[in-house]
Amino acid sequence: MLATKKDLPAIRTSSFFIDYAPLVGLWLLILLVLFPSFTGFIGHPHGDMIDHVWVSWWWGEEVLSGRYPLHNNSSHMPEGQIIWQIDFIGSIVLLILRPLGPLLAWNLLIWLQMCFVATATYSLGRYLFQNWRIAVVMAGFVSLSPYVLSLLHSGLSEYFGVGWLVLLVLAKLKHEQNGAWKPVAVYLGLCTVQAFYYGLFGGLLLLCFGRWTRRAMRDTLRMLISGYVLALPVVALFFWNFISLGDDVQKASPGWDYRHLPATDLFSWFHP
Repeated sequence: MLATKKDLPAIRTSSFFIDYAPLVGLWLLILLVLFPSFTGFIGHPHGDMIDHVWVSWWWGEEVLSGRYPLHNNSSHMPEGQIIWQIDFIGSIVLLILRPLGPLLAWNLLIWLQMCFVATATYSLGRYLFQNWRIAVVMAGFVSLSPYVLSLLHSGLSEYFGVGWLVLLVLAKLKHEQNGAWKPVAVYLGLCTVQAFYYGLFGGLLLLCFGRWTRRAMRDTLRMLISGYVLALPVVALFFWNFISLGDDVQKASPGWDYRHLPATDLFSWFHP
C-alpha cells in the first residue's frame, strides 16, 4: 500500500542554517561597515581611544611578564603612574588577539564586541517573537545604532560589551517563565565586570522589572547579591588601585602629543 501525503512525517521548516545564516550575514555587514576604518585604530583620535589602546596593550605586557598591572614607568608621565585598566574583559580578549599586533587586534576586538551585541540581540528577538526576520532587524538596529557607533567614536572600550546587558534582559525574561534566577545573577556579574555603570544599570533594571510579591522580591535580592559578589574581586582590585593612586598626579612630558598617533575617525564619512 502506497503512503499518502498524510502518512509522511512533517518536514521541519526551521533548521540551523535558516535560523543562523541571517546572523552570519549581519556579522559580515558589521565588518563591511568597519572595514574602511581598518587602516588605523578605530575611534576618534582626540577621544579616549588612544588611552584605551595603549593601556590594554601595556596590561597584556605586564600579565605576560608575570607582573600585576599596577604601576607604569614608560608612559608620558616622567615619574610613572598608577594605572587601572577599566576594560577588564576587553583586555583579556585583546591578550588572545595580541599576536596580530596592536592595530589589527584592536579593530578585531571592536568587530567581535559588535558581533556579540548583534548575537545577543538576535537571541532576544528569537525568544520574544519566534521569528528570525524580526530578530535580525532588531540585531541590526541595536548593533549599528547611534549609541553603539558613538561608543566606537569615543573609544570607551569598556562600554563596547553592551551585549551583556541584552543577555541580562533575556535571562530575566526566561526567569519569569521558569524561575531560574542564577543565570540572571551571572549576567549581572558580567555586566558589572564589563563596566561598573552597566552593573548599576542592570541592578536598577532588575529592581524595576520584578513584581512586588514575596517570592519575586526574594529572587531579585538573590540576583543582586549573587551578581555583585561574583564581580567583587574585580571591583575590589579597582578600589585597591584607586586607594594606591593617592596624590600620584604628574605633568605630561614636553613635546608629547597623542594626536600624532595613527587613528581613523569613523564619523569622518558624515562630515560635510
